[in-house]
Amino acid sequence: MKKAKGLTVLILATMIFALFLPSGAYAAAGANVSVDYAVNTVQGSPYVFGFNKNPLQSQASDIFPKLQDIGMTRIRNTAYLDKLNMCSTIAAWNANTGNCTDPNNWDWSSFWWVSQAKANNMKVSMIFAYAPAFLTYSGDIFGIPKDWSIYEDIVKKIYTKYQADIDWVEILNEPNASWFLNLSGSGYTDSQTAIKDFYYHIANAIRSVNATVPMGGLSSYGMETANLAAVLDDTRIPHSSVNFGSFHEYSRTAGKIDINPMKSTFTTRGYASTVPIMVTEFNTEPSYLEERGFNSGSWLGLQMSRFIKQGYYALDYYSAYPSYYPLSGEPYFSPTDKSNYGMYTWNDATNTSSLLPMAYTYKILSKKLGLGAGAFNVNSTSVAGIDDAFGATNAGGSKVAFLTNNTAQYKNVNVTFKNTGLTGSAQVSTYLATFRDFTNTGESVYQTSNKTVVSGQVTETVTLAPFSVAGMIVKSGTPDPVVTPSAISQENMVKDATLTASSQFSSDYAVDKAGDGLRQLVYASEWASNGETNPWIKLTWPTAQNINKIVLNDRTSSSDNVNGGTLTFSDGTSQPVTGIPTDGSGLTVTFATKNVTWVKFQASGGSGTNNGLLEFQAYESTGTLGDIAIKATVSVSSEFSATYGAVKANDNLYNYYENSEWASNGETNPWIRADWVKPISLNKIVLYDRSNLTDNVNGGTLTFSDGSSVAVTGIPKDGSPLVVTFTARLATWVKFQASGGSGSNTGLAEIEAYGVNPTTLPLPESNAAPAAVVTASSQYNASYSPDLAVDGIVKQSDVGEWASLGQTNPWIQLNWNSSKTINKVVLFDRPNTTDNANNGTLTFSDGSSVPVAGIPTNGAPLEVVFPSKSVTWMKFQVSGGSGLNVGLSEIQATNYGTNVALSANGGTATASSTLSASYPASSVINGDRKGLNWTSGGGWSDSTFYTFPDWLQIDFSGTKTINEIDVYTLQNNYSSPADPTDTMTFSTGGATAYTVQYWNGSAWTTVPGGSVTGNTNVGRKFMFAPISTTKIRVTVNAAADNYASRLVEVEAWSW
Repeated sequence: MKKAKGLTVLILATMIFALFLPSGAYAAAGANVSVDYAVNTVQGSPYVFGFNKNPLQSQASDIFPKLQDIGMTRIRNTAYLDKLNMCSTIAAWNANTGNCTDPNNWDWSSFWWVSQAKANNMKVSMIFAYAPAFLTYSGDIFGIPKDWSIYEDIVKKIYTKYQADIDWVEILNEPNASWFLNLSGSGYTDSQTAIKDFYYHIANAIRSVNATVPMGGLSSYGMETANLAAVLDDTRIPHSSVNFGSFHEYSRTAGKIDINPMKSTFTTRGYASTVPIMVTEFNTEPSYLEERGFNSGSWLGLQMSRFIKQGYYALDYYSAYPSYYPLSGEPYFSPTDKSNYGMYTWNDATNTSSLLPMAYTYKILSKKLGLGAGAFNVNSTSVAGIDDAFGATNAGGSKVAFLTNNTAQYKNVNVTFKNTGLTGSAQVSTYLATFRDFTNTGESVYQTSNKTVVSGQVTETVTLAPFSVAGMIVKSGTPDPVVTPSAISQENMVKDATLTASSQFSSDYAVDKAGDGLRQLVYASEWASNGETNPWIKLTWPTAQNINKIVLNDRTSSSDNVNGGTLTFSDGTSQPVTGIPTDGSGLTVTFATKNVTWVKFQASGGSGTNNGLLEFQAYESTGTLGDIAIKATVSVSSEFSATYGAVKANDNLYNYYENSEWASNGETNPWIRADWVKPISLNKIVLYDRSNLTDNVNGGTLTFSDGSSVAVTGIPKDGSPLVVTFTARLATWVKFQASGGSGSNTGLAEIEAYGVNPTTLPLPESNAAPAAVVTASSQYNASYSPDLAVDGIVKQSDVGEWASLGQTNPWIQLNWNSSKTINKVVLFDRPNTTDNANNGTLTFSDGSSVPVAGIPTNGAPLEVVFPSKSVTWMKFQVSGGSGLNVGLSEIQATNYGTNVALSANGGTATASSTLSASYPASSVINGDRKGLNWTSGGGWSDSTFYTFPDWLQIDFSGTKTINEIDVYTLQNNYSSPADPTDTMTFSTGGATAYTVQYWNGSAWTTVPGGSVTGNTNVGRKFMFAPISTTKIRVTVNAAADNYASRLVEVEAWSW
């Protein structure tokens, strides 16, 4: 009953609270990172890039240089005393039989790793923890020495031999674990007493040789401090002999382990707060594989970030063994033992190693960001919307940041670098490593852009792919060449499929292992059948997928190989497969694109008895796009506030109830629209409703820029996704109009857009503005600096805007360090009702200028198109502004392609008739979409009044390949026209029905979507797969006034 009462109170309180909110008013959790370099939090150490256990000796010359190359700075390994082949008994030691106490007669071969480490500039931490079996009561290496003086002598001689190479001495190894201490026959009744004695005698031996080498421990299994406290309280052991604390951590959230309990164990005994704390072994739990596969390096990046922010002095990844490789010949491993915590794989055929993907993370942190070069300062960092991030000032003084996305979503992250100490301009360089399919190693710069420094502050936006890490450096001086990030890479569609097979050998060789993305591992993650020579495996998707490439990776066994077979698809087609390599390297099979729900591989000609596959991959080879909504400019009918702004609907945050949603302002059936710079071939939209019980869109209509539409019903109210698939269509925008909504502040938590990116189409990222150094006539303050006009944030009041200081007609200028070809500028005004730019002039470095009129005051975009210009700067001077702090939300500069219809590009226009010389056909190819001076050469009008059809034809200067035709008719206010937007309509003299065609060599052919009726749009875009033609034609079939055919501009784009 008490539970029921408490629940009732909670629900009632929640309901009362909700009365004062727009169905939600918590703090926003967007994807933002802010680093303040004026505030140091902890000291960072270059020794966080360490590893445990040496690679196999036979592989060392290949792998050690690679470990050095990724920035590994230290190695931790054990001095195995019983491998020295010294005396066989205590009596032999005391008698020095065969001179067995002389180190020159000992076998030092197991210490080979020390010289390899030093040759590759790595520091050495040597563990002293065990005893030779001849010396112990139990007769094994875990026992208690019978004679501590002999034990000290052995430790002393080992340290003396290697003291020049040893940088730290770690005493004991997991002494609190059941497998470490064997007290049998020793007379010890508790392990803690034995631990203290071990530490005392080892430390005594080391200090007799070297009074300053750092020593510490106890390398406990997990964070355990009771034994450490006992050692620190032992009066025989001076504090000068315990210089650091260490422990091991194996968990999925290893980096979260709190440093303070161990640190306080020291500080409460008089140590400084800077006492080093080390995690000398760490990894995930044995039953999880975060260190390999889709989130390999991002899991590591997340743990490293958490460790570093706490101030750990050293971190040693476990381990540097070859993953899934027999370890016979190494100490204490049987011939069948294999490492399940490796850092690399080994190919016996080529005698070469391949680092596993976590290596990318290490290289970005240690080498690219320079954190492995010396001590660094960790700076105050705020993080929202991604898993973790931190900023640092490296040993060379550079300002850096490290970001981790350990989720399956794309993250668009706004990064602010505060108090950088820089002035003027700066460059931000980003290194990105992705771990889904291992497509990006972070070896080279992923993105660079030049930024204006405002009061020491720099901002940058970076898109993090699923399971990825990014390193960012902000610097001044001579800028590097600007690098624009490539498009979202293709994804292996097996991740969305269900895998089935004819059989599986066991759960260790289950069928889903063929779809886990682990392609680099020998024996690690393969599907093996149960006694079959010719098994089958099948991928099944819940919805149809476009695929035209299959990659088959055979098992890397020398005896069980599929060799070949047949691929069968749900559409009834099949594809023969031969010659699958037996080394696991993969066979790529390509074919014409198929829209299918399943594909099956049936082996034939197999050899062996447990045949299977290492990996079964499915792609659309021209590039299946991930969620591209994050690349779009989003606009909405209204927004409740900035906290519930339009940008929250494409921030990749789905499960943050009322933290990252778009909510309309009092609307039941609002709309939202996503615009891209260039066309995308869309075939799927995913909609997530707001996850509350009162404000729900329920359904609506998707409308595309090509005029097509798709009905949407049944959007779940709990915030789970509704996937809407359709035949692929080219579009520059998609709009969702809600209908049948319920509530008063309806909106969406997220809208996603997916599609394919044919090789014949350009990518959506062509905006040159973010690569510019931005200056302005003034700025209101640092929160409204001019660089915010190129940050990608639009239509969000007082967020991501440039605002001038008390100016009605300010200016803003984009400056590039190399020439940029542009032919379209998009302007977004500040979306407030008082400070609006309205109009102005674009001026370019080539001396030309373009007038601008009619910038929407609600933040919607205005496109200004002109003949291509190659320029190094562009300036927008406002004129006719209103308000005191006029500015812009965003300015974009793009190269949209080439308008081959333009007279300047060789186009010529003719028509079925012409009203007079004041309305020539040539006026529709002059580059003016507005129709300036309509009655004096502003557009074409025919002379056959009240009679239709009429046609206008444009001949190109030879055969041209085009992707798009744009048609603009007469707007209502033709005497004072504005640049037409996609939503501008007419009601008086425009063309209401027309047909758009191209010449196929023998006849006129209508382009896709080219038959238009009931038109009220001033402009329409028609996009299609590439067409090669010599001419195009627009045939007008009806007009609003039924009087004459009138066209202002016709464009034919090749991009």
